[in-house]
Amino acid sequence: MQRLTLLFHSQFLLCWKFATPSAQSLTGTSNPGQLSCLRRSEHPEKGYTLVNHVIATHTVTCPIDCTWECLRDARCRSFNYANSGKTWYRPPSKRNVSSKNENVFQPKKEIDLFAPRLYVKMVEHVLTRQQVSYYVSFVPRTVRSCQQLKILGANQNGIYKINPDGQGVINVYCDQTTDGGGWTVVQRRSRPYKQNFERTWVEYRVGFGDLSKEFWLGNDNLHRIASSDSILRIELHRTNGQKGYAKYGGFRVADETEKYRCDMSSYEGNIGNGFYGKTNPNLNTRGMKFGTPDQDNDNYSGKCFPYGGWWANQCGEVNPNAKGGPFWHPWASNSNLKFSEMKVRHN
Repeated sequence: MQRLTLLFHSQFLLCWKFATPSAQSLTGTSNPGQLSCLRRSEHPEKGYTLVNHVIATHTVTCPIDCTWECLRDARCRSFNYANSGKTWYRPPSKRNVSSKNENVFQPKKEIDLFAPRLYVKMVEHVLTRQQVSYYVSFVPRTVRSCQQLKILGANQNGIYKINPDGQGVINVYCDQTTDGGGWTVVQRRSRPYKQNFERTWVEYRVGFGDLSKEFWLGNDNLHRIASSDSILRIELHRTNGQKGYAKYGGFRVADETEKYRCDMSSYEGNIGNGFYGKTNPNLNTRGMKFGTPDQDNDNYSGKCFPYGGWWANQCGEVNPNAKGGPFWHPWASNSNLKFSEMKVRHN
């Protein structure tokens, strides 16, 4: 991971980066090219910088944050990005900047100028219309979701870094093409089911597998991504080639102190509402706790999950993490399914 320091100007942002270590629990390699395409789309003016009119300084963990911070502030028109570990720009000493003090467009090595709102060639002239600037501090952050990445122009499916709640960066697989994109994939299984889903509570908590293949993202991460109302989309493929989906609104997952209890409020799809248990309330998994072979949290006298982990009341009709492959009894048994994928997006 790279850590970036960002200077936020009334008219532009200034970034430079330096290395910092990061932790990774799941395997899978992110593709820097997917992010570099964002920078190319912003018409960079390489080797040039604009000076004067700094608003603030703060630290970010991803180059895309420069674009994000600029676009979220109506005063920002462009930013400078420096691929260097040195502070090369000294902010003006005065808080109020005279409108007569124009920005200076000048060459500078290892610095690129980006203008998310307009072509860089126009910046030299447009930015002479000054506003009063002031200093502001921001909390270190990075892009919070695949949805934000989609807004910023990341249209390719693949592995990205996000920080859902400001508590640390995690690698995730983003689906940017299905149903409008912006989905964070939290589970995937595919025949011949080489990844072992017969795991302990701790393993389901931290996650396991390969983000580019079969995996469970981890209940801690799932809570971070879906702690407030979100949309859960489940996709299933039959062995005969048929594809189906279920989509649940109001989906949210509690933290470990509540055993990752899940809830949802609406359903749409074509594979049957497996979570609600049809007419049998004992099979309704809404509001139920997560269970694993070594932690029995369901309401059944026996064990609903002697192998894979899932949510259950007195067991249930569905379990994408079941031994031998996923099943969704309203639509197909595990012998008839060859693929399952779960993904989450904010409402």
